[in-house]
Amino acid sequence: MAILKRACANCRREIDVHVGQRVTDRGVAWSVAYTCPHCGATIEEDDVGPAPPDVREAILAADGTYELHLPSSMEPMRAIKVLREALKLSLEETAEYRKRLPGALATGTHAEMKWLATRLQQDQVSATVTKIEAPA
Repeated sequence: MAILKRACANCRREIDVHVGQRVTDRGVAWSVAYTCPHCGATIEEDDVGPAPPDVREAILAADGTYELHLPSSMEPMRAIKVLREALKLSLEETAEYRKRLPGALATGTHAEMKWLATRLQQDQVSATVTKIEAPA
């Protein structure tokens, strides 16, 4: 779980907030939780869908960036259909994704890429997720 610095909603002092993502049957879920060491206030928040930008950035900083890769053996039209539905892509966005096939298709958090890979695999489209190694 990643840590994000935020102000406590109760006492406004800076605290460590635990943030994370996971794959669920409804999509990628994100969570935020803390117990303030100063005033004892406890907050737990979670939802399914895109994480708030600061939550996503904290997860990427802590866990790294992952890449979704589709091999040349996959069926491009099937892959594009799944991606368009999963990501709610416009026609222009769909065309941009189509240009990337085969190969590295998207980058993001581990949960985001794992969810996309799972969606593709449910429709018999081979996909792999790998961590992008930071430059030394």
